[in-house]
Amino acid sequence: MFRRLSRKVIAPFQLFYWRVAMPEAEGAKVLIEHNGKFLLIRETFGQKHWTLPGGRSRREEDPVATAKRKVREEVGIELPNPLPLGSYFHTRQHKRDVICAFHAKVESPAYQVNPNTIAEAAWFTPEEMASLNQSESVADVLELYQKSR
Repeated sequence: MFRRLSRKVIAPFQLFYWRVAMPEAEGAKVLIEHNGKFLLIRETFGQKHWTLPGGRSRREEDPVATAKRKVREEVGIELPNPLPLGSYFHTRQHKRDVICAFHAKVESPAYQVNPNTIAEAAWFTPEEMASLNQSESVADVLELYQKSR
């Protein structure tokens, strides 16, 4: 509960910093697949739309390590070898982010959400995903995925 409260208090200051300083940041998003379905999450903060597991890199952390860490932290899945799909640049929310996208197939549909940061997670077919209120990053990663096939 303290984490949620601190996020609500700190978030406006972080947003102000991003809008003023506009630092360039790196991050990773992971398209996790099991039997033709993809795992999407809804975060407990922000706009609460469906998105892919992932997030910002730590200082001097490589993109693969970021992808593995964020997936483990958010949905409790240990990724063996996420395959790079490419990267994209965006300036949404007044940020300047370079996002490395990955694809990973998993043997089991099991996951364990981190309730401090993730409201829910679920597996969706591509057709089901199209009807969801989803973040723009999902389309960005799916475009890279389609190009890689």
